[in-house]
Amino acid sequence: MHERYGPIVRINPFEIHINDPDYIKSLLNTNKELNKDPLRSRSLGQAQNVQETVEWAVHKRRRAPFDGFFSRKRIMELNGLVNAQADKLLNNMKTDAESSKRTCLSTYYRFASAETIFDYCFGRQFGFFEDQKTAEKLLIDQSRPGDFPGGHHLGRFTNHINLIISIQTFLYSLKLCLFGGEVAGQSFVALREWGVKRLEEVLGSAGDASDQDTVFSRLASSDLPAEERSFDYLLMQIFLFLRAGFDTTAYNLTLATYYVLTHPELKQRLELELETAECFNNGTPPSWNDLEKLPLLNAVIKETLRLGSGQNLAMAELHIFLAAVFRAFDLELTDTVAEDVVSYYDDFTPTPRNGKQKLFVRAKLR
Repeated sequence: MHERYGPIVRINPFEIHINDPDYIKSLLNTNKELNKDPLRSRSLGQAQNVQETVEWAVHKRRRAPFDGFFSRKRIMELNGLVNAQADKLLNNMKTDAESSKRTCLSTYYRFASAETIFDYCFGRQFGFFEDQKTAEKLLIDQSRPGDFPGGHHLGRFTNHINLIISIQTFLYSLKLCLFGGEVAGQSFVALREWGVKRLEEVLGSAGDASDQDTVFSRLASSDLPAEERSFDYLLMQIFLFLRAGFDTTAYNLTLATYYVLTHPELKQRLELELETAECFNNGTPPSWNDLEKLPLLNAVIKETLRLGSGQNLAMAELHIFLAAVFRAFDLELTDTVAEDVVSYYDDFTPTPRNGKQKLFVRAKLR
């Protein structure tokens, strides 16, 4: 790109790529021990969460028990788990296609990615595809705080964040009681109850042999301080993994699918690559390692991440889910525009300029 257009290239109105040694006066060492912004952790009310831990040394200690579970070598062993969720995803899309129903692909991506990480971390699945009503309520409850005008500015008022959240919850409950519907956050209660039950099984005598090799059983038996192996601490981490599945991975899948579908030539080339790939002719579902060798699929994913490294489990899901969907179905975008899938914030509007965060397609079996 730089060989063709020069050392400085504007990618879009918000991003410039620079490849000029004279422009960069100093290189920053990413290995420096840097703490996170305490205001952010306090505003989210998740300072005990592994991801939001402020002190670098404490974060390193808390993260250590997870490292082995998310190494590339370990994730390579999870092809069966990820492909099983890909099959559920395809079966639900097939049902929609046979009934001429449009598919909310972004929602199915969320179900599949969340189920994958729940199965891996807890040794059990929540049942998002089987109980889609509860799962969809979780999605709604997640989006509710942003519905209030100026809600994205609440992080500035860290000393009052708990009071603000309580007021929000009360207003939602009042609104729903007056105008119908269910109490806000009800689905999170169901999720918490499920999490409590699973932790009791993993940590107690009710667990079977498979429970001893889960992320949470390893965390509970680690050498972390006792307070960081407590039941409440472990329960708090459930929502970290739920967010990773429901939000981060699924959002990248949605973005990748949207941009492929809005570029017909790219879509045609990707379909051809998947149709002719040898890794689909071995009698078993292709692995992440197999799919990484497909140049166009890999380029689509890297462009979606903007050359970010990505977390290993998420990278496996991106390759396997996207390959499965585009190989099995001819997709047509419907009732969706860029504003529906792109989310961004600024300080010039009273509310985040979020779309409905849904990607609708009509799928036809090949």
